[in-house]
Amino acid sequence: MILCPLSVLSKVSFNSFTINPFWVQVNRLPFLSKSKSLARVIGNLIGDFLEVHDDSLNEGWGPFLRIRVGIDVSKPLLRGQMVTLPWLQDELWIEYRYERMLDFCYSCGIIGHFFYKCAQYLEKVDEGLDPDLEYGPWMEGAPLPKSSYDRYKQDFSKSGPWPFITRLARNTISPILPHPTLSPASPHSTTIREKGKQVCQFYSYSRRTY
Repeated sequence: MILCPLSVLSKVSFNSFTINPFWVQVNRLPFLSKSKSLARVIGNLIGDFLEVHDDSLNEGWGPFLRIRVGIDVSKPLLRGQMVTLPWLQDELWIEYRYERMLDFCYSCGIIGHFFYKCAQYLEKVDEGLDPDLEYGPWMEGAPLPKSSYDRYKQDFSKSGPWPFITRLARNTISPILPHPTLSPASPHSTTIREKGKQVCQFYSYSRRTY
C-alpha cells in the first residue's frame, strides 16, 4: 500500500497517488564525475528530481551518488540507463538501486505485486514458456556508510587520501587524468526508457556546481 500526504488545499489527481519519492543510489559513475548538476540531470531522467545527499558527492563517502526522486510507480522501475557524458566517447550504463523498496515484480518491474502473481508472467507460463526474470533483489539499495563524511576535515592521516583528492582533484588532477572508456555492462535487453540518454545535451562538464 502506498500512502500520499495531502493538504487541505491539495487538488487530488491520479498523479497524486502514482508519483512517490524514493532515494535512489546511482552506481557506475566515472571517478570524480559526481556533482549537483549531474545529480539533477540523472534525477530528472529517472523521474522528478527532488534533492541530492550532499555527502554522496564526495568520492570518499561511498561508491554511489544518492538522489531523492519522485517516481511514477505505475511504470516499471528503471534498472539503469544508457547515458552519454560529455567527456566519454562511448555510451555508459549506469545502474540504479532503490532504498527501502516496496514489493515489486521481478518480471515486469512494477511495484505492488510479486512475479508469481504477475499477469504477464503467468500468461507466458500458460503458453509453455520459461520467462526470464529481468528484475531482481540486486535493485535494492546498499546500506549507507555508518559515519557521515566530513567535507571540512583537515586531518587525513586515518581516513586516507580520498577526501583530499575529492576536494582538490577537480581543479588540479582531473584535467590531466585520462577518462577510461567504461564497458556498458548493460542487461541483454533494455526497455525504451532505459536506452540511450544524451546527458551532454543538458549537462556541461566545464560548468559543474559542487
